Amino acid sequence: MKPIAVCLLLCALSLPHGILAQRSAARAALEEGVRLAQEGDTVSALGHIERAVTIDPGYAEAHFLKGVYHARQAPRSTGDFRRRIIAREALDQAVRHDPENPLYLLELARLLMMQEIRVDARRMLRRALDVAERADAPTLAEVHYQLGIFSETTWRRLRYRRLLPIGIAELRGDIAFESANYVWDVLQASGYSTGQGAAAREAMLDHFHRALTANPAHTGAATHLLAFYYDTGRMAEFTAEALRFVRAAPSEPRAYLALGLGLHAEGRDDEAAGAFEYAVELLPEEVRADFLAVSRLLTQDDAEIFEARIGADPADAARRFWTAWDPLYLTPSNEYWAEYLSRMAYVDLRFGLPEYDVPGWRTDRGGIWVRYGRPLRQASFGANTTPAGDMESTGRVTTVWSYGRNGPVFVFRGMPGYRGATFANDFRFYAENYRARQPARFTAPSLPALLQVPAQIARFRGVGDEIDLEVYAAVPLDSLRQAVGVAAATFETGLFVVGPDGAEIRRVTEARQVTFEEGRALPLNWRTTVPAGQPHIVSAEARDPLSWAAAVHRARVDARTFPAGEPSVSDILLTRSLEVVVDPPRTRADFRMVPEPTLTYDPDDEIGVYFELYHLLPDSNQVASYDLELAVTVEEIHRTGSFVQLLGELADRWGFSAEGDQAVRLTFSKQNRVQARDMLPEYFTIRLDDPPPGRYGLRLRVLDRNARVQLEVEREFQVREP
Repeated sequence: MKPIAVCLLLCALSLPHGILAQRSAARAALEEGVRLAQEGDTVSALGHIERAVTIDPGYAEAHFLKGVYHARQAPRSTGDFRRRIIAREALDQAVRHDPENPLYLLELARLLMMQEIRVDARRMLRRALDVAERADAPTLAEVHYQLGIFSETTWRRLRYRRLLPIGIAELRGDIAFESANYVWDVLQASGYSTGQGAAAREAMLDHFHRALTANPAHTGAATHLLAFYYDTGRMAEFTAEALRFVRAAPSEPRAYLALGLGLHAEGRDDEAAGAFEYAVELLPEEVRADFLAVSRLLTQDDAEIFEARIGADPADAARRFWTAWDPLYLTPSNEYWAEYLSRMAYVDLRFGLPEYDVPGWRTDRGGIWVRYGRPLRQASFGANTTPAGDMESTGRVTTVWSYGRNGPVFVFRGMPGYRGATFANDFRFYAENYRARQPARFTAPSLPALLQVPAQIARFRGVGDEIDLEVYAAVPLDSLRQAVGVAAATFETGLFVVGPDGAEIRRVTEARQVTFEEGRALPLNWRTTVPAGQPHIVSAEARDPLSWAAAVHRARVDARTFPAGEPSVSDILLTRSLEVVVDPPRTRADFRMVPEPTLTYDPDDEIGVYFELYHLLPDSNQVASYDLELAVTVEEIHRTGSFVQLLGELADRWGFSAEGDQAVRLTFSKQNRVQARDMLPEYFTIRLDDPPPGRYGLRLRVLDRNARVQLEVEREFQVREP
């Protein structure tokens, strides 16, 4: 707060001793109130400020601070005007006792805007400007900034203003809550109110520019000007202003957030990441923790679990989270992390309420924008002056965000002169309900095509405490051809394995020449080793470095161990073809097989099933004895009867039975027992007898009869349309 004018202090020295003592006591009470307010004890602070006013009713600064604190404590929504009335009376007193103080005039104008008394607010702002022309540059900048805000509230209200279709009096929030189609159709039928707001927009820009001329480091004027440039797509001016802001305010985190936002919009993710990271370092510690709190992107239940596991290092928890969410490990930057930071930067520019210490991401609109990005359609509708079907819309501007015909849709309401808006009707409940189904939605603008491809991942016992990990993927080149735009390209391919702490465990990359042929797929096959006993993120990737078109398969692989001396079974590996080349087979090398990366088959295909048994318990004759049960379950469709056949030589050597409606079970008993070994490879081939298209489960149970231990492993596959 600006202290009382020096001239008044000098005049006070000529006052009689009693009045001088009165002013001194009032000042002491006021200073104590300010100290308590800075410590967060607003109730006690207001008590001391009230005491200062009581001691010296002519003390302008005491009236001013009383008005400020009551105005700041007033709710941002309507419904309780008591504090604003007290604030108005106090600020009127401050202006009456010190009519030449521009800050007093400014605060009164701000309060009048909140009370929708815009004519008086504008008059007060003009008075403040007249006085500020003779004051210091920072004060002049603040007055121009507030005049810019005054014009901005008008321009923002009119920018997305739509005219409702004939016969519709208002957009009903209660119906919008039930039907996203209703909102989409209303917006489709409504028209923009063109030609409005141009004068307010030009006045807004003029005042923001004048504020920055007077004080180049004025954060409010810079952030609002940047928000305007971003909203209107004037990115060259945005970048220039962001660079100017950084030079003028090198320790202001919002300057670097804005710079990162501009770089990200230009697709310069690596540079944007550097600007964002520096901005985060500049944030106050408590704000930084809130800024990095990725729990806002999770469901409420998952957010509570995540926050409980954060521990003492939230930055490390955020790093591990974003490592898992990195859409493409082949690129040096994390595109989703950059997108998240750009959204956080934007909502703070556009929706932040610094006068209430509310960052943009803590507002209703900011929270939705961070989770789901820019809506497909935005619209605002003027305030109703008379009650209609929706009582809550009376006197308020309605803002609608639609993310498509099928939703989601969010409706906000606010008073015309407010920069803030809150959820309308039951849309706070709607937002939480939708968050449970769709916690967040991210895109990577720098990746023009990001295909999600199927893959088969299988784990086998490795050497010592390691696991042999096999990954088979197939990139459909037809889907990438249009994005790449050439007949042949050199693709970067890679296999990445990331541990639970976010650290990279394995990276295998190479460059491959690819020719685009119709119906051809690019096979991606790897076999590597990973530590046993911990979960991993496995990512198989391919990227064209020129177009940045990419394909990826990302999976979380649960922890596995194959303990020495304990019976265990590997994952199932499904193949397109499976042939024994050394009979009887003793190792993996004794087979010729072609794994099926898509796990999808035609109805008449044969399916090869390969797996390995480890450490089965031998009997006194060193012979292992075990039974196998194979069950094929219907996951997405249902058809009764047996449609599984066991093929080839195994059908003659193994006895089997089929049973069940939704599951077909084949139970095998060995006719010739096998000498116990450390590893036993097993296989068979099945054919589905005219199965309907759908998703199926394959469950394998192994009973080690000597150890009386049952093992189980599962795999899903698809049957496509004929």
